[in-house]
Amino acid sequence: MNLSGEWHIYDDFGFGSDEGKLTLEQDGQVVSGAMTITESIENEDTFKVKCLLSGKLKGKIMILKCFECRIIDGSSKIVFLPGTYQGTINSKGQIVGCSTDEDDVDGIFVMTRV
Repeated sequence: MNLSGEWHIYDDFGFGSDEGKLTLEQDGQVVSGAMTITESIENEDTFKVKCLLSGKLKGKIMILKCFECRIIDGSSKIVFLPGTYQGTINSKGQIVGCSTDEDDVDGIFVMTRV
């Protein structure tokens, strides 16, 4: 399966969630792209962040890491910790897995092709 194209992502990390869009490109096993998400955390203002991603696809296992992020809508005091997304392509063509940020906060994500 080639991951190139547009994807929707929803990531639930217990006390909040991220939701947005990814644009991915794949060349062999190498995957790269950009993700724009809105983060909602309990009792805090929502904000938007854009991240650049790089990673790989090996068989049905995808690993993507955010290597550059910037807040595009929200307070200048917001801290966003980039993370890693590791998931498996399921029979519906979705990618389902775990996210972990630099503070070891774990989430469960689903990516669906748009």
